[in-house]
Amino acid sequence: MSADAIIHLEAAEPTSVGPLLPRLASRLNRGSEPHVAVTAAGDGIWFRSPTWQPILIARVEDALDDLVGLSWPGRYVWA
Repeated sequence: MSADAIIHLEAAEPTSVGPLLPRLASRLNRGSEPHVAVTAAGDGIWFRSPTWQPILIARVEDALDDLVGLSWPGRYVWA
């Protein structure tokens, strides 16, 4: 793979995403799957990984399901 997949998630309402970052990074970077860099900018979260974008999206969605619950789509939107 020659380029990293990059995705961006925005909070649907103004909120602090800071407390969620370490939990997401920990959840996404356990096991043998490719590393995911998790960074914040404003009310958004950026994810970068040497994988295909659909795989990265699925991994992030699974992590959000585990950490935030199934209500996360109402709280965050793909940007």
